[in-house]
Amino acid sequence: MAVTVLLGKAGSGKSTQCYREIQACAAAGGKALLLVPDQATYGAERHLAEHSEGQGFIGTQVVGFSRLAYKVFQERGLAHASLSELARKIILQRLLHKGEKEFSVLQTAARQPNFADTAGRFLWECRSFCVTPDALRKAAEAVPNPTLSHKLEDISRLYGAYQDFLADHFGSADDTMTLLAREVGHYSFLQGAHVWVDGFQWFTPQQMEILRQMERVTAQVTITLTIDEEHLEQQRRETALFHRAYEVYRDLKTLFPHLKTTKVAKRPDGPLTVFRDAFFRPVPAEMTQPVSALEIWECSDRDGEIDSVARKIAALCHQGYRYRDFLVLARTSDLYHDRVERIFRRYGIPCFSDYRRPMTSHPAAETISALFGVFRSRWSHESIFRLLKTDLFPVSRHDIDDLENYCLAYGIQGRHWLRDGEWTYGRRQEQPQVVDEREEACLQRINDIRQRVRDILFPCWNEAQESHCLRDWCTLLYRWLCRLGIPDALRQWQEEDEQSGLAEEGKEHEQVWKRIGTFLNEIVSLCGDDETDLDEFSRIVEDGLGSLKFSLIPPTLDHVTLTAVERGYTMQAKVVFLCGVNDGIFPQHSQEEGLFSDKERHRLADLGIVLGPGSRFRSFQERFLFYLGATRASERFVVSYVVADDDGSALEKASWIHQLCDKGYTAGIIRKDTKVPPGQEAEYLLALPAALDYLPGHLRPAAEGQAVDPVWWALYDWAWQHGWHHQAVRAVQGLFHTNLPVTLPEALVRRLFAPDGTLRGSVTKFEQYRSCPFAYYSRYGLGLEERPRYQFAAPDLGMLVHGALRIIGEKLLREQKQWHDIPDSEVPAICRQATDELAPQVQHDILMSNAYFAQIKERLIQTLTRTVRRLSAFSAVSDFHMEGLEKSFGRPGSPWEALRFTLKNGLHVVVTGQIDRIDTLRQGDHKYVVIIDYKSGRKQLDISQIFTGLELQLLTYMFVALLNIGGDAIPAAVLYCYVRNDRVSLEYRVSDEDKKKLYESKGKLTGFYLDDGQVMQQLDTSMQGFSDFLNLRLKKDGTLSDASHTLYNEAGWSHLLDWAARQIEDIAGHIGDGDISIHPVLLGQKAPCSYCPYRPVCRFDVAMAGNTYDAAGREDKDDMIRKMFDEGDDEHGLDK
Repeated sequence: MAVTVLLGKAGSGKSTQCYREIQACAAAGGKALLLVPDQATYGAERHLAEHSEGQGFIGTQVVGFSRLAYKVFQERGLAHASLSELARKIILQRLLHKGEKEFSVLQTAARQPNFADTAGRFLWECRSFCVTPDALRKAAEAVPNPTLSHKLEDISRLYGAYQDFLADHFGSADDTMTLLAREVGHYSFLQGAHVWVDGFQWFTPQQMEILRQMERVTAQVTITLTIDEEHLEQQRRETALFHRAYEVYRDLKTLFPHLKTTKVAKRPDGPLTVFRDAFFRPVPAEMTQPVSALEIWECSDRDGEIDSVARKIAALCHQGYRYRDFLVLARTSDLYHDRVERIFRRYGIPCFSDYRRPMTSHPAAETISALFGVFRSRWSHESIFRLLKTDLFPVSRHDIDDLENYCLAYGIQGRHWLRDGEWTYGRRQEQPQVVDEREEACLQRINDIRQRVRDILFPCWNEAQESHCLRDWCTLLYRWLCRLGIPDALRQWQEEDEQSGLAEEGKEHEQVWKRIGTFLNEIVSLCGDDETDLDEFSRIVEDGLGSLKFSLIPPTLDHVTLTAVERGYTMQAKVVFLCGVNDGIFPQHSQEEGLFSDKERHRLADLGIVLGPGSRFRSFQERFLFYLGATRASERFVVSYVVADDDGSALEKASWIHQLCDKGYTAGIIRKDTKVPPGQEAEYLLALPAALDYLPGHLRPAAEGQAVDPVWWALYDWAWQHGWHHQAVRAVQGLFHTNLPVTLPEALVRRLFAPDGTLRGSVTKFEQYRSCPFAYYSRYGLGLEERPRYQFAAPDLGMLVHGALRIIGEKLLREQKQWHDIPDSEVPAICRQATDELAPQVQHDILMSNAYFAQIKERLIQTLTRTVRRLSAFSAVSDFHMEGLEKSFGRPGSPWEALRFTLKNGLHVVVTGQIDRIDTLRQGDHKYVVIIDYKSGRKQLDISQIFTGLELQLLTYMFVALLNIGGDAIPAAVLYCYVRNDRVSLEYRVSDEDKKKLYESKGKLTGFYLDDGQVMQQLDTSMQGFSDFLNLRLKKDGTLSDASHTLYNEAGWSHLLDWAARQIEDIAGHIGDGDISIHPVLLGQKAPCSYCPYRPVCRFDVAMAGNTYDAAGREDKDDMIRKMFDEGDDEHGLDK
């Protein structure tokens, strides 16, 4: 029958004319059918109802192609299986897996996780454009390019297998649209009906065939096309704005030779008509005056952009607009969905976004993925705790945290979970007869938690070890989820959300469980008999879960809509905001994608295989989408762009904005400030709690004692009095936050640091306080610690080194020998024996846990061997003898007296410690003392750190040694012995002898020495000029060269030791006074904050008032020494 094409530009009234004609047809008793894009049916029904007289419309159907197919098949009694996108994906995954080896060029691609999506899109394109597998096969034979030929063969093979699958399982290989084209002419409602086809930008060959079949049985078919009806011939060019619509018009004329053309009745010009007619010409026209209804906004970022949109909507609603009068468009709504939802909620604006959120973020989907991860990785630590932390595993979070801490501390991995015996890690291996009841209770609790986890997962694990058919796998997975109690947990979550007024969130839990069940049923119905293993099944399920989306329901009839431009082209609103008009975002930079490039598509077209347009067309289409967005608005059109991306990188505005400005369409770009300009408060303070976001910036002067505009205090008072009390307080409390901890009261100081009235601490503890008082308080007052991990770290290396040298040294002392008495050939065996004795105590025998750590142990033995040989060589040339090892003081049972003093507040202080090694030389009435401290990390005595109180250990050890040895003792040296192999990068080969020299040059004992050439020559009798073992140089006159502040006479040593003692007393005084200030020491560019674990607690920030570094030690070293010596005296404040 008759076919009419209604031509008109976007927004010209084509849809409105259709609605009037439908209303007239229905009023005359005729049958009317309105065919629109699937996503536009709701809006079309609503608009049709609005244009109809009375309460609605009767005798009229509003359908998309999918709904029309459903109605036709239902009437015709056809049980056609309309496959979902997910079902198609499952089928293709199975076909790709089975036929993988038959492919040639696509064999590698077929193994990629997302290839089924890519292949599915191309097969849908082939079916839409009526391209058969046989046509692809023939093209493969005809095309000269071997790569394209093989690709076509592979695709035709997959396409053919797909059609065979459909025929075998559903009795027909026809897809929905093909079958609809065959059956639509028999649909009773269409017989003699009037049909309107509205809202389509183009039609596939399948859809064109459906229209042809409809035309044969209907009285009238009217098709609307968005095109410039006044300049039809100009649209022939590929770059023309309406070129795609022109191609559709040309195809319709071919399909319907008797086609009639009509133009939409001209409507009165609106405020944006001139803009649309002038700007979207091939060359935009110049404007003599700006378009008042058009605005361009520049926003700092996307949050600021949406905040500006929300403010504008709120302001216009105060002027009488409804929320449904606004439409927010973006090139892709996923960039804006979350922020629109969040920001509009703060303005109280109801909003509906058609962005369908993936279900993969839901804990139920995460549980399935994590469960597969546990089984595939054989119970790896990461996967097991990923599962336990989904909140859907029936073990409390507190128990899970304790279990995780235990597993991290003892290095528990998959093999430990799979063993049947109880875990005993943490029991004292060196003293198994000693039973600590508290430790046993903790261990029993951990094993109880572990057993609960195993009882739930082990049956599932055992079932997963064998291959099954997909039907059995789906049944097992369902049983596993029920075993975890997920259905009950989701039901409980839904009830809790609904009771809290979160009905939408509550429905999501129900939706997820239903969709998972439907998904598993689809797998069973499509390929339930296929045999597969766990890896393949988990891949199928995880890919499928990635395709599941939450369905959407508009919250109210009166709401703002957010959608993508491509989906929103059928919508209309009084005010339209087009967001994100930035180069690369809108317009998008079109890239070649899919199985075939543009060049290959052109070759196929030459062979008669016409497919959808390629990337070149999509780049031209961007301007048409901008045109569609601009024509959605009837009263105001706002275009916005941002200057910075979410990561802070700069973004450029789109070329369209440059054109709009250059051609005079706007008076200028409006820059939306995040701060409220004076006098414009009414434009910003529109809704609560959003308006409270501006309070901190505008009340800040008040916190500094300056005057502020009364409007801000009025806003605060109004919010306080009208139900926004907590939000108002939270908005401004940061203004009065100083990040300055209070001074601890004396009673609390004693409770935290000296419960028995005595403040005890090692020298290292006092140094840590000096480094940062708050870090000391966090560690030793609050007991905050990073959770222990099963790893070999620097402290473990230090413990092993100290322990091994102690074992060797104690043996020498028992046998009344010195280091040089060890035969060189026996050194490696002695070091190995000492290491083997200590290794089980280091991180629960970590050095024997695997081959990697076993190799580290061997390297440690090599390092110890070098060190012992070096110490033996030094001992052989030194008149000093080792007198003591690991001399402790200040601890229960310690042989030596501690450093003690009493603070002014009566608090007793005891300094504790352990001296690694003491060497002495008796010479007449004097006994010269050398303190040696073993270090696994590179450390140098630095006078500036001693001056600031950061390096007091060695001097305090010497002070205590002199105190205990007696009045005839004289300090000879305090030395660090570095026990570690440094890596040295050289650009040339070196011999073993050169390596030894490099090691010895780096392995010298460093520290402070007595400025006495004779005594130092006795410390190293081999010294001729430079010492091979010490950082010393002997001059020809027998004196020592002091170029680096390391030599001091007896008086100088007295001042140094006195300074160290007074520094500790001063530090102890600050602790006793309750000073826990956040005041880290800054030495040069080094600050302890960079590696401090307590930084998240203290939140030190130099930008905040009162947060400053202690810039101590900036003086010249000579000035520091002079100050230490000037302030020194013989009074140490010691208790006698």
